[in-house]
Amino acid sequence: MVPQADDSDPSAFASRMTIATYIRCLLAVICSHVAAPYAAARLTIRYQLQGDFELRYAMVAGIAVTIGVALSFRQLVNQPSNHKWLLGITGIILWIVVSFVLLAIAATSTIPTLILGMLWAGGSFWIVWSIWAYSFFRSTGVLAGAALVGLSAVPFWSLVEATGLSGNAQVEFAWRKPASLAMAVTASNEISSTGPVVWAGYLGTTRDGVIANAALSEDWTGHPPQILWTKNCGLGWSSFAVTENILFGQEQLSTGDCVTARDLNTGELLWTTAEDTDGFTSGLGGDGPRATPTLHLIEGDESSRLVLFAVGPTGLLRCLDASTGEVVWKQYLMEEFPGKELIHGVCGSPLIIGDTVVVAPTTDAGPSLAAFDSRDGTLIWQCASDWQASYASPALMTICNRPQIVFHAGSGILGINPTDGTVLWQYEWTNEFKTNATQPLQELDHPNDLFVATGYKGGAARITITETDSGKFQVKTIWSTRKTMKTKFCSIAQFGNALVGLDNGILCAVDINRGERLWKKGRYGHGQMLKVGEHLLIVEEKGNVRILKPGTKGHNPVGDSVKALNRKTWNHPVLIDDRLILRNDQKIVCVQLPLQGGAESQVERKGQNGRNEP
Repeated sequence: MVPQADDSDPSAFASRMTIATYIRCLLAVICSHVAAPYAAARLTIRYQLQGDFELRYAMVAGIAVTIGVALSFRQLVNQPSNHKWLLGITGIILWIVVSFVLLAIAATSTIPTLILGMLWAGGSFWIVWSIWAYSFFRSTGVLAGAALVGLSAVPFWSLVEATGLSGNAQVEFAWRKPASLAMAVTASNEISSTGPVVWAGYLGTTRDGVIANAALSEDWTGHPPQILWTKNCGLGWSSFAVTENILFGQEQLSTGDCVTARDLNTGELLWTTAEDTDGFTSGLGGDGPRATPTLHLIEGDESSRLVLFAVGPTGLLRCLDASTGEVVWKQYLMEEFPGKELIHGVCGSPLIIGDTVVVAPTTDAGPSLAAFDSRDGTLIWQCASDWQASYASPALMTICNRPQIVFHAGSGILGINPTDGTVLWQYEWTNEFKTNATQPLQELDHPNDLFVATGYKGGAARITITETDSGKFQVKTIWSTRKTMKTKFCSIAQFGNALVGLDNGILCAVDINRGERLWKKGRYGHGQMLKVGEHLLIVEEKGNVRILKPGTKGHNPVGDSVKALNRKTWNHPVLIDDRLILRNDQKIVCVQLPLQGGAESQVERKGQNGRNEP
């Protein structure tokens, strides 16, 4: 009589599994736990963010599922129950591990990692089940299990949503926001007194993110910064233009993309002026306006008027009364200059030069820049360059003793005559996508030299501009590097002989004379920064604020970090006296920073404070 193998004996189980079965199961696991889930996740998330159906990934997922089913079909159906349980539990554990690894590599979230990982594993387990169900069970078991697997997917897809990408192109997940919590607000209060302009617009009055005369304290441990107020806000990546009393920005509210005015001391909404179009969507990069408004005082024969110039993501340029939000005039840039637009819309902030407002239309037909009369919106000139605008903003600089508009377009840097828009010089410096957002920076001691930087595979360069006897300009490269200072959309700053910026999310310094990297330390993500006196204020991508004292030797943190916001923060900060104004696509926060020597703050002098919102 032939002895029967014991079902509980692993060696007996192994004897029933042929080499061919092992190979088939291993290949099926690759299909079920790697190939199909990756393709399905990319397909689903891309569709959720941008509405794009990527056929190639649908085909990859379908092929992977088909191959996986063919490989695993009825391979284990006749195995003893205890062996099925062992294999099934092993497969589930492996799937949970794969889910956590996948999220660690490709995702970021404010949701606790353990919770997000378990929700993701449950929400996507149907892919594994679709491949292995007929390997373990017959038809009735497959149907019963399908119902349970379907229920396990409900929590993730009902509670969690993909809200965009981080600066490192990781998918950002967040708790799904009920429609009732959307910013469905409007306001139409006339402002009795805006006060004088203290921060004209993007990166400050000089558009370089530098506050030279500042007295910030380094003692953030003994005298930590204080949050004065917090307010909910609409979507968007705009920063602020600021008067003594008012914050002016752009947000996407229930009425669409809006220019807004808020009380500087409380954050309360004072007025909103909506565009006459639907709100801008750019799923991968986040929805809402990008450009920052610019304040300007128009002088009249008998009186003056403070106005605000704002350009929306679809190219609607408007001049608004700063006190009421009333539209003085408007121009549709995409109608004036038709063509294919950039995926993330118009990001360049308006520049005021005398009585002209200069903007950057982003259509492929050009122009790179265009200037309008600030009083009535009449087109004055358009730049003749065939370089399409990118995501940077024009800035006015004095180079070779002549005022010039310096602009980082898609193909490189342009020097433009502000009176007629003619191109004085150009320098090719870009990346593989021609997406440039970092502002060029003048060297402190040599104003004819510029530092330029861009992200992805871009890098940085130092160039020098000279004017010949015939009045023509020449550009020479002092140094260039593709190895470091790959800034995506943050600014750069000079500290002595060190050029400092975020190199793919890590703070680094480059020697200004040789272009060699001095150090690279501090994983702050793709955030933003301001140079404040001898200090660097860093706003991390996750919303923390730090103070540093960088130089040629290192980044030198000098205080504890402060948690101001708790999710992706790409908006440029604003510093007014001791008040740091931060925002992202959900909240605005005002943080009071400690001053050196216990100097009295503006808030203390006025005796004002605000209220917080949850």
